[in-house]
Amino acid sequence: MKINGYDYNDHDRRSSTSSRSLSGIFIFLAFVAVYIFVVIHAHNMQAKNKAEQERIKAESERVIDDPYDPDYWYQDVYFTSREEIKEYVTTMAENPPETGIYFQVSKEFTKKDIKDIAKIDEFDGNVVVNSFAEWSTREDNGPEKKDGYISVNISYNYSDEKYVYDSIVNSKPLPEDRPELEEVKKVCESFHQEYIKDGMSDYEIEVAAHDYIVNNCKYAIDDMDGEYVHSSYGALVEHEAVCDGYSRAIALLLKLEGVDVKLVSGKAVDGTNTAGISDDGSHMWNQVYIMGSWYNLDVTWDDPISDEDILSHTYLNVNDDIFERNHEWDKEVAEECTSMDMNYYKKSGIYLENQEEFKNVVNNNIKAGKDKIECVVDNPDLSEDGLSFIFENEGVSGYSVGGENVGDYSFVILEIRRFE
Repeated sequence: MKINGYDYNDHDRRSSTSSRSLSGIFIFLAFVAVYIFVVIHAHNMQAKNKAEQERIKAESERVIDDPYDPDYWYQDVYFTSREEIKEYVTTMAENPPETGIYFQVSKEFTKKDIKDIAKIDEFDGNVVVNSFAEWSTREDNGPEKKDGYISVNISYNYSDEKYVYDSIVNSKPLPEDRPELEEVKKVCESFHQEYIKDGMSDYEIEVAAHDYIVNNCKYAIDDMDGEYVHSSYGALVEHEAVCDGYSRAIALLLKLEGVDVKLVSGKAVDGTNTAGISDDGSHMWNQVYIMGSWYNLDVTWDDPISDEDILSHTYLNVNDDIFERNHEWDKEVAEECTSMDMNYYKKSGIYLENQEEFKNVVNNNIKAGKDKIECVVDNPDLSEDGLSFIFENEGVSGYSVGGENVGDYSFVILEIRRFE
């Protein structure tokens, strides 16, 4: 049909053919687009997978040198010498992981070897070997084969005193679950402000700390199993402790002032002083480094159990010869103490060599109006006849004598009574 010379049938036919051509082009273009997308996506995935494989490979081969990296301790760290182990655990102990310190050692090491190598100062705490196991493998159902190394996991139990020391000296935070340590810290800071003056010698600091603890703590004879009697908290805050509480308290005070001091564990073997002697004789005291020499120090035994407050200095800086008369300890791990130069009585001029010197010192003190006289005497005569000279002083009505008479290092304390 033609209208105005226009053939509509021809027009419809041409339109249909044109539409089909356009549709084919669109489909082809869509196919090409999808193909390109798939190829690009596949290429990207392949590149991504390759990059991930390379990352995993690099990670597995990575050696982490930073001991503070959280992945450091999960490496297979293997040691064959004591020096290597010591260096590793010392480094790791600065920032130990919560899971403990892992490493591997050759088979010749024993569990005791590891404890000895990893040991820290008793003031700081102690090492715990959580696991010590020789590795082995089994192929299918075959026999078990030893792999030739031992896997070790250790951790440290740090002491209350180390936490307080690090808080004051190194500004480290105290454990949030240990509020009592804040009280110990406050006492230490208060002691420093009240008793430590500029220019004090290490010896003067030692005497100040010794006297502070003896005057402010009593021996917990009726509470041997108390919660804090074995710690510095008992001695410094609750004012009641046993020997390790006394020893840890003075060690903390002295270390905070820069004085070198150690804890020593051993046994008490003499019955003249019951303070600090447990049922099995176990005991703890200190060794202090003063003016180039080490000295034994037993603060507990300088606080005798008595109804009266008694401050003595019998065991303030004595040598091994004197100390071993009533103490036993492993001298291979302790310091050797040979000097008496910094002994309290030597320094105070009241270390007396014979009865005549003793008599002169007592008479001079009585004439000076002193009613309490403390000294050390070499083999004193403390009988009534030996002390009869006291009544030759005007105004004296009587006396009482105490201390420890142990031969050439006898602590004597005289209290003089006078007529009213």
